Amino acid sequence: MAVIDGKWCRMEIEEMPYSDLSFGIKMEKLCTRKYQISRNYCVQKVAELDEFVYHEMMANLPLNCHPDAKKVLIVGGGDGGVAREILKHPSVEKVVVCEIDEKVVDVCKKYFPKLAESFSDVRTELFIGDGIEYMKDQSSAFDVIITDPQDKIGIAEGLHNECYYNSMKRALKPNGLICSEGKSDIKRGHTSLEVKITLHY
Repeated sequence: MAVIDGKWCRMEIEEMPYSDLSFGIKMEKLCTRKYQISRNYCVQKVAELDEFVYHEMMANLPLNCHPDAKKVLIVGGGDGGVAREILKHPSVEKVVVCEIDEKVVDVCKKYFPKLAESFSDVRTELFIGDGIEYMKDQSSAFDVIITDPQDKIGIAEGLHNECYYNSMKRALKPNGLICSEGKSDIKRGHTSLEVKITLHY
């Protein structure tokens, strides 16, 4: 049982093949015989049944808006799903995935091979470490930067402040685009307003 957006949700767990409480990661096999990964006690960070809904939108929206995106940075995205969708665009020559937690990558390679197949593509570079630190050495390097973090808790808190947005601005090429994961204002309050305030928009 769990509370999601103020509503109770019940899922029957068949088994838990992986758990790492130090990072709050749990891998669960549901009675539907499909896997899901949860983190920091938040249900369904990645689920086999509907992952495409999220990953296609995160990748295709900015890539279809940019006239010729060749180099893309993903901060977070350790499951590989956003990278997989980005690599479907013929203009893309390189995708850099900055994932701070290597265990997320390892778990997804084992239990979500269709998601993690992007890591075996020669155009993908996997950087294990802090995305903010990585961008400090990047200047006008990327056509598109996508932020695909966990929720705004723990290690992901720094990916939602003015310092982070300034780092993205420096790392973007002229006329580059950013795309950041956000929550529904209908369900979770004033996410878009918070972003506007942070960006002084």
